[in-house]
Amino acid sequence: MQSAPFTVLAVRDVAATAAFYEKIGFRPPSAEVAALLGEAAMVTLDQRTLFVLHEERDLRRQTPGMTGQPLGASCVFTIPVPDYDATAERVRDHAEVLDEQTTDGVFRTLTFRDPNGYLVAISGLTRA
Repeated sequence: MQSAPFTVLAVRDVAATAAFYEKIGFRPPSAEVAALLGEAAMVTLDQRTLFVLHEERDLRRQTPGMTGQPLGASCVFTIPVPDYDATAERVRDHAEVLDEQTTDGVFRTLTFRDPNGYLVAISGLTRA
């Protein structure tokens, strides 16, 4: 398995939002990918680009920087990087790190704001 680009969306209702994206042509990810993120429902257009859907209240608790932002502005652009450690070091040198974590022992992420205020995260797998 490889890391893939994905966008995290805060939503009011995961099931209803997943159903909406399926109606416009998105499909659920493979069982392997879905199992990695547990309860977060995901839909993908091409099995390479993911939307990870989280209940708004849960994502606000888990993601620094979303406090006080309206729902439509609650999105984190996540970019996979081939060398997580080197990229994370460069980010630390040029931006305020809002959060750094490992999810389910699989994904490492470092979240920061870009100069325009967008929440951006870099990600890398902890195992190949």
